[in-house]
Amino acid sequence: MRKLVTFLVALSVVCLSNVTAAQAGAGISEQRQQAVIELVRAHVTIDSDGLFVIDPKVIGRDREMLRGIFSRLNDSLASVDKHLRPTVGQKASKGPGLAARVASYCGYIPKWAFQAFAWYVIISGGAFSIVGAFVSATIFGLPAGAVLGAIGVSLMTTGSAFLWWVDNFMPSYGRYVCVF
Repeated sequence: MRKLVTFLVALSVVCLSNVTAAQAGAGISEQRQQAVIELVRAHVTIDSDGLFVIDPKVIGRDREMLRGIFSRLNDSLASVDKHLRPTVGQKASKGPGLAARVASYCGYIPKWAFQAFAWYVIISGGAFSIVGAFVSATIFGLPAGAVLGAIGVSLMTTGSAFLWWVDNFMPSYGRYVCVF
């Protein structure tokens, strides 16, 4: 069960970190993506109103690029109630809004780590299937063997799908993720 939860958390982290995927769709090179991500991380914050603020030290072309990205986001956020806007802090904002917690780790996870995790899930699924086959050798173990076999097949299918997604859609340098 712990392995399944770990897999779901890793998959959620990959799916939710879409900054590079959005920029890749815009036709930006990988080196430029890295530079833009680092610029945003270093010079963009969230103020107490839940809007994105660009550091006044940024000037010229970089400021115009950041303004082009975040002015549209701020316009959209301005139409949302303040308690529903993002906040940075250790405790939740008042009301039903969501608050972003401060991350304990932010950095790049290389592509090979995602591939290794996918292979781990595939191999674990195979082990479940083999154990299920041995358990179902008796008439009393047949239901347990069927359950273990089904778990194994589903893990192998999920791991294979994740490996295919990583191989086809993940950038060669991996993903930038924050772990809370």
